[in-house]
Amino acid sequence: MDERNLDSFKKLLFENALGNIESSPHTDKKKRRWRAKKKDQHHRTQNASHQYSSAITSQSMIDQTKERCLYGKCSFFGDPHLIPFASSYGGPQAQYWCQEPGWQLLIGNSYVSIYILVGASPYWIIDYVLIFPGVSPCVIIGSSTSPPLCASTTLVTSVTLSVGSSWSHFHNTKCIIVQIEKRSSFYNIHVYESYSLINLSVGLCRKWNCTKESRWMTPLAVIPKLCNIFINAAKQRAMGDIKQNIIDMATTSCINDMQMTFDPAVAVTGLSLVLDGSAESQLDGGDTKTLFKKAAVLKHDAILNATQVANVLIYNTKELCNEQKQCLRPINNIRN
Repeated sequence: MDERNLDSFKKLLFENALGNIESSPHTDKKKRRWRAKKKDQHHRTQNASHQYSSAITSQSMIDQTKERCLYGKCSFFGDPHLIPFASSYGGPQAQYWCQEPGWQLLIGNSYVSIYILVGASPYWIIDYVLIFPGVSPCVIIGSSTSPPLCASTTLVTSVTLSVGSSWSHFHNTKCIIVQIEKRSSFYNIHVYESYSLINLSVGLCRKWNCTKESRWMTPLAVIPKLCNIFINAAKQRAMGDIKQNIIDMATTSCINDMQMTFDPAVAVTGLSLVLDGSAESQLDGGDTKTLFKKAAVLKHDAILNATQVANVLIYNTKELCNEQKQCLRPINNIRN
């Protein structure tokens, strides 16, 4: 798809998504200014106490809502691998290989929509459009030169993590968290939602037509060792219990991606999946922003450590190439 057609497609996505927002008199600037002026004359003496009371009540409602969040998680990452929401809270999850290029809807409901553009061979996520609708909507395009953050006037709080290569978006009134990681030329996307919202959502996270993923039968001997170095670095810094299924899926995706690309840096994605998995038990109560920031710090340390150990292994290994003369090389630099 050339640039002009891509821009047209994105415009169509915006129109479709924003067109579903119910019209509101607050979107008319003239009406808003007129009403504000009239109300100001009548309520001037009551504003301070009313705003103070409203702020406390609003924050209390948000805190209560977040305490009731029972999050499910959907991940779309790597080449690309899909881990859909479990059918119920705490239920088992499986991993699928979705090798279909083009634009697709990852998740869509009244509060958030994510469109993803998948490339071809490797099938990385090469672009995305994230939309939080509302009176003041937030629209983020991965390929845009603008910072991938929601404005303070929206219903979303955006946080930059890991020296600008990871961003988390927290809905202020709904149980929604969107985490996006940038890895060289592709993205990894993780969506957390309460099951009341999951059941009202559409997209790949709810319904998919992908092959269940199995591990590469005969990878180059050093590849599983490299993956284990990064997985173990995450396990050593775990923030809580890690389900064995998460470790297995992270290991499988790491081996498959490295065997496909012969790029050892793809192991960072598996590390991230395991470390985030260790924090999931703490999501349903407490300060989620602080939790994500702590995980980012631990990832940074784990990646630095694992990269050093992996490079030593690569330097000391003779068989680093496949029959097509693709060769594993030491990891020079990883944005984290």
